[in-house]
Amino acid sequence: MSQGRPKINIDPQELLQHFRAGKSQSHIADEYGITRKTLRRILVENNITAFKYQNILTQEQIDMETANVKLLMPFAGERLIIGHFRSLG
Repeated sequence: MSQGRPKINIDPQELLQHFRAGKSQSHIADEYGITRKTLRRILVENNITAFKYQNILTQEQIDMETANVKLLMPFAGERLIIGHFRSLG
């Protein structure tokens, strides 16, 4: 009785290095021989958020950065916080 394909084990630190090197999700998925959907699932499982500009942050880093912005600008809304993350590159 088959249980489907074997689970792909990819080191999250390797993924971060690829993203920091400026590689796209498509390029990384091709390198590992997986689909972008599988790559996104792996990112979610490892609590890694990929931003539009290839900047990768863990959920904890996002939370800390958001808290810092809210400390400096208590009335900052979603658009200002998103702008702040975009300014980080």
